[in-house]
Amino acid sequence: MKTIKIILGIITVLVVAFFATGIVVKDIKYTAEVEINKSIKTVFSMFTDAKKFIQWQPEIVAIRPITEKEQITGSTYELTIKNGEQKIKMQEVIKTYLANQTITFQFRSNNLLKTDTYTFQSKGGRTKIIQNSALINNSYIASCIFPYFKGALKEKSQESLERLKKIVEQTK
Repeated sequence: MKTIKIILGIITVLVVAFFATGIVVKDIKYTAEVEINKSIKTVFSMFTDAKKFIQWQPEIVAIRPITEKEQITGSTYELTIKNGEQKIKMQEVIKTYLANQTITFQFRSNNLLKTDTYTFQSKGGRTKIIQNSALINNSYIASCIFPYFKGALKEKSQESLERLKKIVEQTK
């Protein structure tokens, strides 16, 4: 009987900790970066090319413009993302666009709001891209789960930047 009480106590503590995570952790932030052996102009041009974007972000299967603005900032797109066997529609808004310097995307889907800011730095003929991401989930249960996947999200972003690096550096 004493063993059962100990096991139930441990389970109770784990359950309380899990649900407390959703109260304490409101957003997730992480950073990924890569250095590419090409000029900032070349890297930024390929980064903003929609055809190349789908190559280095393979989970995105389609990009459809909703509103395209001449100054680019404020342009809105519908993304179709393949997650396993299902396809998810997500809205993307370009919040900041400074050519060869920075671009900020805001993604919205159901209860999820993700902001990715990419900063481009020239380093003697090379280009460093720094991605700062923030994820806010308005669903309480998802808020309990997402913090445990922060490492996986960061790893996925790093892999995407590495794919971009490979594509850019293979281009002549």
